[in-house]
Amino acid sequence: MLAVITLVLYWPIGDPWQWGFIPGARTVPVTLTKPVTHTTTYNTDAFTGGIQYWLQQQQESRGGQPWYYYFMVIPLYEQVAVVFGAAALVSYFLQKRTLFATVSGAAFLVCTGLTLFTGGMPGLQKLAALLMIVSGAALFVSRPRSLLVNLVLWWTVTTWGLYTFAGEKMPWLTLHILLPTMVLAALYIGHLFHSAPRLSKKWLITAGLLAITALISFRSSVALAYVDGANPTEMLVYTQTAQDVPAVNKVIQRIPLQTITTGAQERVWVDNNDTWPWAWYLHGEPYSIGTSEADASTAAQQRYPVMFLSQENHDAMARDGKLAAFATYTGYEFKLRWWFPEEGYRAWETTGVKGFLAQAAQPSSWGSLFNWWATRTPFAQADFTSWANVYPFYVYVRTDLVKPYVTKYVGHGWDAAHQRAVQAASGVAPAPLQNDVAAALTRPVVPILTINGATLARPLGTLRDMAVDAAGNIYVADAGAQRVVKFDRAGRYVTAWGALGTGPGQFSNLYAGVDPAGIVVGPNGDLYVSDWTRIQEFTPAGAFVRQFGAGNQGKAVTASSFYGPRQIAVAPNGNLYIADTGNKRIQVYSPTGTHLFNIGTGAQVAAQLTAPGSFDEPSGVAVDKKGIVYVADYWNRRVQRFTLNGAYLSAYPVAGWVAQDYQEPYLAVDNKGHLFATDAPAINQHVNHVLELDATTGATIRALGSGAVGTAGALTQPSGVAVGPDGALYIADPGAVKLLKIAP
Repeated sequence: MLAVITLVLYWPIGDPWQWGFIPGARTVPVTLTKPVTHTTTYNTDAFTGGIQYWLQQQQESRGGQPWYYYFMVIPLYEQVAVVFGAAALVSYFLQKRTLFATVSGAAFLVCTGLTLFTGGMPGLQKLAALLMIVSGAALFVSRPRSLLVNLVLWWTVTTWGLYTFAGEKMPWLTLHILLPTMVLAALYIGHLFHSAPRLSKKWLITAGLLAITALISFRSSVALAYVDGANPTEMLVYTQTAQDVPAVNKVIQRIPLQTITTGAQERVWVDNNDTWPWAWYLHGEPYSIGTSEADASTAAQQRYPVMFLSQENHDAMARDGKLAAFATYTGYEFKLRWWFPEEGYRAWETTGVKGFLAQAAQPSSWGSLFNWWATRTPFAQADFTSWANVYPFYVYVRTDLVKPYVTKYVGHGWDAAHQRAVQAASGVAPAPLQNDVAAALTRPVVPILTINGATLARPLGTLRDMAVDAAGNIYVADAGAQRVVKFDRAGRYVTAWGALGTGPGQFSNLYAGVDPAGIVVGPNGDLYVSDWTRIQEFTPAGAFVRQFGAGNQGKAVTASSFYGPRQIAVAPNGNLYIADTGNKRIQVYSPTGTHLFNIGTGAQVAAQLTAPGSFDEPSGVAVDKKGIVYVADYWNRRVQRFTLNGAYLSAYPVAGWVAQDYQEPYLAVDNKGHLFATDAPAINQHVNHVLELDATTGATIRALGSGAVGTAGALTQPSGVAVGPDGALYIADPGAVKLLKIAP
């Protein structure tokens, strides 16, 4: 019969019948992370596999509840089952029985007690649990005239013992304990009614007690299911979404879709940590999801109307000084989830069984339980003011949308939430940033022109490189929207071109926020822009002229193939020097797109990457008026110098650069022999700078950018740099969504 049942269950889903019938026929290796990371093999057959999996999962101890959790919670909700089930246990165990039944019953009770109270000795507890099952089985077969009663007794006591012994204690597991308890209670209620004449004293007492306990249990059921479904006052609700969530959703749904820097129509960006319950509330509309601090910063640069940030990423950004990315947003803190404050009863376990019994006997403990049962007032009321029982989330609304859509509909109703967000941002102490440049050489940034990219009709996104032509027009590569944006010399918007794609005039988005990566003004005034697999040439008005190069990612490398080219520089002879970053070399092309030669060995073997003339993540390149080529050899943390023909000259270190980091530096050189290099790594962070170096020796002349992000004179995240025809320095600061001009 067992084999037939197994075949019926397994055959329709295509699994071999042995997996469900033969113990150990199917095993799967699984990596667990608690209490330490380890690999175990689960037996996944239908019978022994389930038991083995359950036993191995107990070390996870989800819920972290004390051993007496079920003995406290179940009586507070299920009075019928507990009162009549306990009476049945006492009555049936006290009935006259054989010696074998008495011994097995006594052993059963003793082993059950040991299972409950030997949590500090795992070996003894496991042995007691095994003996509890064996003695329970012996008790079951000891009275063949009462098989049903014995079965339910064994089932009830064993279930209470095993689930108390189990490491995982959750509200929903009470159902497994209640099922045999309710059956036992029902048997005993039936016995009481059938053993007494109708309307006799015994019959009436039974009926009255049943009615009272049923009414009390019904009251708890109504409170649990209908009254407090969204309130953290019910012990049987593990955690629930707070009322703040639908209230916030109601407000943000009034905000119309907005055009972000990518050109898409968007309303909400959601932190992946808090996808639920927003996946439900936003199921009728498109929304974007991010997973990291970098994703959140990019979304802010792309000007999403509303952003939901998890507590983890919010606190991390606060510690890292990255909340400046939300300078153009207004923040609010709300409750996402909350739960019953458990500290009031968890503390009873801290002093062992003896201490627990002493604590349980205290009138204050019983008073707390009765007060909760009568008024649904949790023990630790202070948690509601300190938010100790709350998992918050942060809502950032673009400041330009607050007045017409938030204030208009909720007035000052969100003021307290805003103050909480401000306090949270300032209350998480930022990690102190070290200045990798001597204080005497550090200078604050004092721009003579600032272009705020966040205020454009289509705001700027992830700024990369920038260029300035002979007339002072400013061009910036906006990798957040796959476009080039042009401003006049006064910082006024002129035009923009580009879109997502691989066709002429389009740019790749294979990796978010990367392309277009480099831009330079050629000898005839045209713009050369680097894309992931090619270089494109445009007129100053944005008309496509030509493209050259082909990608080799995942393919054989050729002399002229590209793998993620970054910065481009123009030599005095008009040739283009291109940082072919992924291929670890500099490629040289004519202005019309003819490949001439390469600089660097192109070595890919780690042992060869540090040799003179070899590169590891070469991202920036510049050429001075004398024809000296400078290469930002980023992961080798140095600048290398070459002749126009590629002959190696020298190198000098840049202490603040970081290997394996992708916040890559850009270079620019002026006519005074000064080299400008961005210094703002995403890992091993320090005070962000644009370094001004002696181009020949590498000696630091000054470092622009002082103090922590968000303070006066600081740079948020400098990337592209350029020197204008008047000698002024231009800096792209994507973290602040600004372009800055610094006097020479």
